[in-house]
Amino acid sequence: MDTNASKEARRQKWRALLEEWQNSGLSLAAFAEQHKVGLSTLTRYKTLFFPTTVPAEDLPPKFLPVQSDTTPTSVSTPCEVLVRNGPFVFIHGQFLLTDLRRLLACLEST
Repeated sequence: MDTNASKEARRQKWRALLEEWQNSGLSLAAFAEQHKVGLSTLTRYKTLFFPTTVPAEDLPPKFLPVQSDTTPTSVSTPCEVLVRNGPFVFIHGQFLLTDLRRLLACLEST
């Protein structure tokens, strides 16, 4: 089992390696290859030691609201619907929304 001292020594080793990378001018992948270390491990420590913060307004939205002037009554183009904890439903061609709602209610209740 690792002691706190050995964990700290390992963290200091990775921090020093990442600081060397920052001064190298190399991409992280090239640096990892040159130093014979795993890129995923180096990336994990980079995230740990040098987290990047992005302002919330610069992040892509998690949900985009959709507004429509009309209420559709049917699905006219093929689409896929993922049922909560269930299968994908592929709708091909014309399908009434009332029928789609009933179908999804049945699938979600099982």
